Amino acid sequence: ESLGQSLAGGFRYISGNTAIRILVLVALIPMFFGQPYITMLTVFADQVYDIGPEGLGMLVSCAAVGSVGGALLLAVFSNAARRGVVMLAILLGYGTALVAFSLNSWLLVAPVLLVAAGAMQIAYNASNNMILQMAVPDEVRGRVLSTLFLNRGLVAMGTAFVGFLAALVGPQAAMAGTTSVIVVVAALLLAFSPTMRRFKV
Repeated sequence: ESLGQSLAGGFRYISGNTAIRILVLVALIPMFFGQPYITMLTVFADQVYDIGPEGLGMLVSCAAVGSVGGALLLAVFSNAARRGVVMLAILLGYGTALVAFSLNSWLLVAPVLLVAAGAMQIAYNASNNMILQMAVPDEVRGRVLSTLFLNRGLVAMGTAFVGFLAALVGPQAAMAGTTSVIVVVAALLLAFSPTMRRFKV
């Protein structure tokens, strides 16, 4: 089949499968509304905590340490991570940690929240990718997973969006507003999507 037919087949499969459609959607939403927090750490180090480049390095390192911890934790509980309800709970924790960091002005608390955010972020991404790869049939797996490469552009777009908001209302309000979208999406799916709550591979 042609390239166009191949792409159309992948999109048809996603649009016709509720669980896969939700999995792809919630894989992309955190990229736009959450991932820009890494870039925004520069603004927080300067305008919120006034800690300079050394402090910025500390903040970024905390998120990285959390990511390593989250990956190790997920490896230990890999069976649980193949359940939709667990994935959504991790996503809810990720959004909550980011909102808490956005509103926090105490430097001593910031590293703890960033470690939590980094851990939840990597755990969620790995869980979502694991479920997608195991749930999609071989013949369309590549086409479905290729939609996740949209996140490359979404991160840049999200960074520009939250940067624009920060210029209008300040970095804390801007990031709290955008990251709260992740909390709302995860909470709504947990509450009203039996498809995802019962989903398991």
